Amino acid sequence: MLYCGKSQFSYVRSSMFKKIFFSLLVFSPSLVLASELPFTDVPSQAPYYADLKHMYDAGVISDTSDGLFHPDGLLPRDEFVGIVVGVSCRKCISPSVEDVIRYNQNPFVDILKKNRYFYCISYAKEKEIVRGYTLDSAGKTQCQDKQKFSEVPFCPANSITRIEAAAVLLRQAGLWSESLNSSSYEKKMTLPDTDSYWYGYAQKAVESWLIVPGADKKISPNEYITRKEFVMMASKIFTINMCQVKNSKTPSDFASIIKIFDKEKRNCSPSEKITTFPNSTETTYDFGWYATGSLTPPLQYDWTFTNITSGERKTATGSCLDDFNLESTGSWTVKLVITDANGKISTAYQQVSIGTSGLSVQIGTSDDPLKTSSTTLYGTIGVPMPFFSTTVWWDGHYSYHWDFSDGGTATDKDPSHTFMREGIYAVPLVVRDTSGNVAFAQLTVILSPNPDRDGDGVRDYDENGNILDVCPDVYGPASNKGCPVVSEYKGDETNIHNLCLSNKIKSSGMIEGSVQCTNCPCMYSSDFVAKVRDCDIIFPSITSPDRKTLYSRGAIFPVP
Repeated sequence: MLYCGKSQFSYVRSSMFKKIFFSLLVFSPSLVLASELPFTDVPSQAPYYADLKHMYDAGVISDTSDGLFHPDGLLPRDEFVGIVVGVSCRKCISPSVEDVIRYNQNPFVDILKKNRYFYCISYAKEKEIVRGYTLDSAGKTQCQDKQKFSEVPFCPANSITRIEAAAVLLRQAGLWSESLNSSSYEKKMTLPDTDSYWYGYAQKAVESWLIVPGADKKISPNEYITRKEFVMMASKIFTINMCQVKNSKTPSDFASIIKIFDKEKRNCSPSEKITTFPNSTETTYDFGWYATGSLTPPLQYDWTFTNITSGERKTATGSCLDDFNLESTGSWTVKLVITDANGKISTAYQQVSIGTSGLSVQIGTSDDPLKTSSTTLYGTIGVPMPFFSTTVWWDGHYSYHWDFSDGGTATDKDPSHTFMREGIYAVPLVVRDTSGNVAFAQLTVILSPNPDRDGDGVRDYDENGNILDVCPDVYGPASNKGCPVVSEYKGDETNIHNLCLSNKIKSSGMIEGSVQCTNCPCMYSSDFVAKVRDCDIIFPSITSPDRKTLYSRGAIFPVP
């Protein structure tokens, strides 16, 4: 019996017809759990361990190159801002694509993109969370590390005092402001080493358990705060803010990714590979897309191209932009918004660097991100999902930061991630090189409950991610691991008493032909689309879509 659209015939020519045993390797990786701390100088018994791990797992605090947290070290100003922005429910250490586009200029003379807190400080300056140091009457200022500036600096290495840290956190949480610190404010406690300006912040910090006074009721407000003390302080605000992943979309939406082709390709053909950006001076490309999910045609395609180097902007519409010329050099961001007939929207980002302005990166969820035909944007909760990237240009020394929008991140080039909740997840990747150049791309994936794609009653995976339905796209019973039952040939294939066949199998090679269904369902017959010669051997088979895995093979039929 043939299954409509799912079967094929194969015929074999070989010098020795041997039995071949096919095995399917099933990988059962354990579910991805919250990461343990990577810092070797933080013992699990430390009083601040739980607070540090809470914020590390949430991505507020990230790894260090030396694997050390330096808990007793003083807190520098740039790291301080990074944590403050993080506990305010905004990710900045791993910036979004919109952040990369928005914050392209240095916020202060001494804050460059090589600083890991560049986007945190840029955001904090825009929101007036932090300011630079004012210049003196001679138009100069000096940071604690003795660096002198004639422009307003940020001084990232400057240390933070205890009262400054508490005041900023309280303001961020909406628990206190300077307007409340009036002469009529009721002083409920004695804080002998705190002046009138800082008293309101200090009392609120004590009431909120951010600061614990000593036996003498002093809080040493001007003492520089250590990293471990600030972690405990910031973790309380993080809890008060109730930061959590917000996912307002539903699984009925669709996912998309931008595909960029060389201009020699035709009409963004999905059978072609996307570009590897072989020439950094090329300005003309073909821009296409790939999407999956519940799309209702007709679809609207709105493209926006922004040169973040010069500010130039271009717009276009259409499913394929053939030979689209960006014309000028610089780092171009490509944004595609696809809208279906029901108003559902999916947004994807990509980047093109022209000239010597930066990196370029392509990402996908297939084992070859340059292929469009194998790209899939579907995932299953509780089952590891692979991600892949290809980065070109510059020095080749790249650092990667993936944000899976569920609280999980990764720093590998090609990570795997397990989503535990269904929904729509934007997955951006930001790549940096040692010179501070930045490249980014973003795709969107749909995470669905454990599916039964072919509706045969056999779930695709079990609770541990093990494959249950070996043929997830073909209807088959559980007794055969979800695959169609095809009567296997049980004879001795090396002992064929047929002179025609014996001569035939002395040649080499395998040629596959596909079944053309002329009358669905293809229950008893169909047309074999291939050249078949006398004495060829034909057998029905069930294979994977890429024809690399043989699920089941039927009896052998010689061609008279």
